[in-house]
Amino acid sequence: MHALRLLALTVAAVLLGTGCAGPPDPATSEGPAPAPAAESGFDRLLHQVRQDGTVERATALAAFSVAIGPVPGAPAVSDATGVRPSGTAAVWWTLAHWRELDAEQQGAVRGALLDRHTAPAAFVAAGSGDPDLPCATADSPDSGRLRPVLDAAVSDIARRLGRSLRIPVHLAMNRGQRENHPDGSLTVMYTYPCRGGGPADGTRPTGCTIHVNPHALDAGFSDADRSAFLVHEAMHCYVLDLLGPAAEDLAPWLQEGIPMWVQVALRGGDAKATEKWYRYLRPDRRSLFARSYDAIGFYAQLAGSGVDVWSRIDPMLRAFGTGGNAGAWRACGARAAFLRGWAPGTLHGRRPGAAWDITGYGIPPTRPGQVTTARLAPGDTARAQAPAAGVDVVPMILPPDAVVTLTAVGRPEGLLGSTDGDHPVPDLLATPVCTTTGGCSCPEGSPAAGVRLPGVAAGPADLAITGGLAKATVTVTVTTLAERCARPPRCLPGTWTTTGSRLTLVGGVVETGGAGAVLRIDADGTAALRFDAMRPVTFRARQGLAGTLRYDGTARYRLKLPTTDDSTGTIGAEAVDLDGVKVTVRITSPFDDTVLDHEPLARLADSVGSGVRLGGSPLGSGQGFTCTSSELTLVADGAGGVSGTWSFRRSS
Repeated sequence: MHALRLLALTVAAVLLGTGCAGPPDPATSEGPAPAPAAESGFDRLLHQVRQDGTVERATALAAFSVAIGPVPGAPAVSDATGVRPSGTAAVWWTLAHWRELDAEQQGAVRGALLDRHTAPAAFVAAGSGDPDLPCATADSPDSGRLRPVLDAAVSDIARRLGRSLRIPVHLAMNRGQRENHPDGSLTVMYTYPCRGGGPADGTRPTGCTIHVNPHALDAGFSDADRSAFLVHEAMHCYVLDLLGPAAEDLAPWLQEGIPMWVQVALRGGDAKATEKWYRYLRPDRRSLFARSYDAIGFYAQLAGSGVDVWSRIDPMLRAFGTGGNAGAWRACGARAAFLRGWAPGTLHGRRPGAAWDITGYGIPPTRPGQVTTARLAPGDTARAQAPAAGVDVVPMILPPDAVVTLTAVGRPEGLLGSTDGDHPVPDLLATPVCTTTGGCSCPEGSPAAGVRLPGVAAGPADLAITGGLAKATVTVTVTTLAERCARPPRCLPGTWTTTGSRLTLVGGVVETGGAGAVLRIDADGTAALRFDAMRPVTFRARQGLAGTLRYDGTARYRLKLPTTDDSTGTIGAEAVDLDGVKVTVRITSPFDDTVLDHEPLARLADSVGSGVRLGGSPLGSGQGFTCTSSELTLVADGAGGVSGTWSFRRSS
């Protein structure tokens, strides 16, 4: 944590600030919901969204044929009956593949979407390179009862997004209800971008047309249902207005997941929303990027973790255009609280405690299905495997009087829930635990004599993990205490808590304090330093300048540990990641002012002069150390202008 201290001296006269997002809309669980409906052929098409969020041409044509109208050469879909409130996904997926369609297929798509009753009289379709669909210049004459409902939807969305639509939105009341689909398939509404009758130039559309099928006015739907459906379609228009034709290329978790969440956030849940929730809660290790409507749960969990989802929608949509799925993910605002609770929440109440549940409009009362619970014994293993941008939950029964070791591939976050409470997964990766009340110790005479293992309760447990944007695997291995104690312990791996530091920097700066930060070192050299519980560091410099520094977040490292004796020597730093760390600097003398308030270190690194090096932690470069069973001391020898020590005590 040395060179960061120079930052206060370099930028003490600069006042920087960051804005705070408002609280998310409240999300409350509703009453009993129906059991999950049987999957239809259209549902199975949604499962064909690939892990990277792309949709194949065959899938797009099959979806269009089911939801809108038949297309020559489209794969046949069996059991496509059922009601779809929105057919927009099928339209946009097909338009995204437009140039790959032959002339007959393009003609069929145009014919299904064009409405001779609303198309401008002078409209002439563009060539094969672009569908150039016509914009309605006014609402259909028989749309009067729905216009105020649509206006309310547009207004409600604008108020929360903080922007108004720049393109007109019109309602086209279709005259026929899928008369060429006598199989019971019913689509209520769908939306497409249009550009009047002008040339197709690939720019922002000049209008957005929401087509309403006659089925929307059936007695089976209430006014509240129609209001919810129009909110969904209106949000599609907002996406089109922001992105133009690029909206058709969005991954479905954004393209349909966002309108689905907006629909329930503004109008509450309904039976169709509950169907999407059931699919989200299903334990199938599906990546978020392969979801569509069922991504509703992701946005609800994001809001539940404290993120203002409304303020993140536009940044996510824009970021997809430049950075794909990963860019949109990084723009979503997910913080440590979300990553810790994402996987546990999907259990939806099967384990007690708020961390193991989700609240959201339309959410069903219970989680559908459950994987088999593994009853573990010494010699057994269990494994949780989360896909990139996904979760996994593995139920198990831990045996009594055994040793449980968790090892990881990747950087998993999440919880191990047992009968004695919740245990953060990162804390369990550093040292084995004992399923004996109060923990256990290796007996005298064993190679690991005196080593004490913390306790975790035996009995039913759930391991819930995510790797965030990356894949992650956690393996649970059960052994006997005798097996564990037969191996001599290594010193450095474990969890350590800072007790303080005393450093001297170039220029006579002296700093002390910083107790409470938690350092976890894994046996493979993966390490993380969590600052959230750290008390401030106090610094003093010449000419009476004094103040405090505080860090928040987590720094991550890849360390090079000694391969034999790790009681003393040097720790090397092969990789340092400070993107998750923020700094607050308060000057207390000769004036009192907070000059940096939760500023990201990555941004600060670009804003200061070449005389300042942002190390970020005691592990920012190679460091000498001494290690015992209970204490760790890191030593700065003056290289880089810093000398002194950081002291730690073993937590586990």
